[in-house]
Amino acid sequence: MSATVFCPVVDFSSLVDAINPSSLLAEIQKNSGISVVCDRVDVDDTGAHLLFRASLSTEESAALNSVVAAHTGVSAAEKKEVAVFSQVKPELDEVFVFSVNWADQTSWFPGSTRVEDQQLVCCSADRKHWAMLHRNIVDLCHSKITEEDKISEPYLTYVKVNGVLKTEKDAHSEVGDYIVDYRAGMVMFDEAVPVGHEVVADYSHAYDSTFVIAPLPGKVLRIQEAEAQFSADADMRDSVVYQAWGYAQALAGMMGVTLAQLTAALGLPANSLAATTKVPFGQPLVYKSIRDFINQANGNFAPLVPFGGTGWRGMGQQSSLCLPFSYKGAKTLPSSKGMEIRVSLQHHQPFGGTWATATFYALSEPEV
Repeated sequence: MSATVFCPVVDFSSLVDAINPSSLLAEIQKNSGISVVCDRVDVDDTGAHLLFRASLSTEESAALNSVVAAHTGVSAAEKKEVAVFSQVKPELDEVFVFSVNWADQTSWFPGSTRVEDQQLVCCSADRKHWAMLHRNIVDLCHSKITEEDKISEPYLTYVKVNGVLKTEKDAHSEVGDYIVDYRAGMVMFDEAVPVGHEVVADYSHAYDSTFVIAPLPGKVLRIQEAEAQFSADADMRDSVVYQAWGYAQALAGMMGVTLAQLTAALGLPANSLAATTKVPFGQPLVYKSIRDFINQANGNFAPLVPFGGTGWRGMGQQSSLCLPFSYKGAKTLPSSKGMEIRVSLQHHQPFGGTWATATFYALSEPEV
C-alpha cells in the first residue's frame, strides 16, 4: 500500500476533546459520499488529523464535514480510557502494547474496514448457514488480542433477522442465537431462518496487518523492551516491517529543510504535505526471516510447553518460543512530533501456523 500523504483541512475546534478515532474512522468509511479511502484518524495535542490516500473533491469535502458535524465522540473523561490502536493497557506509567496475531487475520482490527447492513446469503438447505460478503471477520471476543474488551466495541459483529437484533452465543456460556465462523465469514443459526426473512449484518473485515505504537496526547512514550512470541508451528511467509513515522514538519526540521523541500524530496505533488501529515522517518527495519529475529534478540526464554487446554482459552497443542529484545537507549516517541511506530507484514501475507505476536513494554510520561 502506498503511503498516506493527504490530510484535508477540517475544523475540529469544537470536537477535539470529544473525538473517538475508531468510531469516526468507521463513520467516514461507510459514508457513500466519500470514495477516497481514509486510512487513519489521529488525535493529539494539536488537534485531529484525517489521513486519506488521495485528495478529496469538493463534494467529498462537504460530505466529510457533514460526518464530522454529526460525530458524537466520547466525553473527555471517557477519552482517557480510549486506546490508541493497539495501546490497550496503561497502568500508572507503564504501558503494554500488544500486537495483532500475524498468523490470524481475524485479529487484524486496526487495518480493518467496517461494513454495515450487509445482506447475507443463505447457503444451506436448512436455512441455518448464511454467508457474509467477506472472509476474515475481526474477532475480538475470543482473546485474539490481550485485553480486547477495552477496544472491541467498534469492531463487534451484529446480526439482524427481519430487523430484529439477534445475539451471538456467549464465548463462555454459549447462550445465544448463532455462532460466527470468523475466518470463513459465516453466520450459523441454531434455528432455521424462515423463508422470506432478510438477514443483515454489521461487521469489520481485515485487509491490513499494520498495528501502531503511539503515545497518548501530551505524552512521551519510551519503549524499553519487547518480546516476539511464536508458536512452534509458525511458518513465516512474509517480511515483518518496523517503521517509525511522524509529522512532516518534524522530519523537515530534523533534515534542516523546508516543508516544500521535503515534499519535493519525497517525490510528492506540491502542497500535498501538511505540517502534521505523517511520513516515514528513515529506513524501515525489515525482518525477512526468523533468523533475523534470532540474530537481533537478546537470547531466548525457555520454550513454553502446551498448557491451558485445547480450546480457545489454552495453548492448544503448540509450544511457544519467546525472544526478548532490550533497548539500551529507550526508543522515544513524543506526541508533539506525531511520532509512532508502525509494524506490519510487508505484503500482508499472514504467517502459517497458530500465532506470531509481539509485546512492547514502555513508559508513558508527560511531555515537557
